[in-house]
Amino acid sequence: MGTTEESIVYQLLNTIRAAELNNDEVVTERRVRSLMRIQRPSLISKFSNKGETIQDVCFQRLDDIQLTDNNNEYIAELPALVYLPNNFGVRITTKEFANITLVNNEDYELSKRNPINKHKPKATIIDQVLKIYLNGTNPSNLDGGSRANQVNQSIIANKAIQISAVLDNPENGLNYDWTKTEYPLNPEAISELKNNILRRDFQLVLQTKSDQVPNSKNDTLRYHDQDDVQR
Repeated sequence: MGTTEESIVYQLLNTIRAAELNNDEVVTERRVRSLMRIQRPSLISKFSNKGETIQDVCFQRLDDIQLTDNNNEYIAELPALVYLPNNFGVRITTKEFANITLVNNEDYELSKRNPINKHKPKATIIDQVLKIYLNGTNPSNLDGGSRANQVNQSIIANKAIQISAVLDNPENGLNYDWTKTEYPLNPEAISELKNNILRRDFQLVLQTKSDQVPNSKNDTLRYHDQDDVQR
């Protein structure tokens, strides 16, 4: 099993408690988890923008989504997502594992009137609302063929769809347990996550408390007794 959220939290707490803070604040488990939730989406976006692969561990399953029919447009509300270029952060399939293409809103609206692919199911997400547009079935391979028909029939039959996504809050993932589930972040980004929290949020210089007894003196004696030893 990979690194869990719990293990990262307690690594951070141990470092913070062993170091000098600028004040006497009490740093709690809840606060560290909150800071991790803030830092994680920005790190994923940063890695994606640099062309780094966003690994499968970052994708979490949602509970099966039931869609509501609204004149050939099927909608459902989603939890907050981390939006990546070219809609990479969301994967949508039917129960039969047929993919549903996710496009931006402009392409979604234009494709409804496109004579070439108007029968292909397509999806978009606007303000956390998923929309899937259907326009009947067509046996033509040019227009999606049997695969498109299967998607249409599955949704029209009111079967739930399956979504895996890069979620803003890992706790929205299906069966996520912060003490057991692998933390949904590229392993190579975890070190940067911890450093960001320690340096930016706690302004922490990563060094432990210095010994109050000078090295030239006897560390086994109380500090105010040292003068007597030196005489």
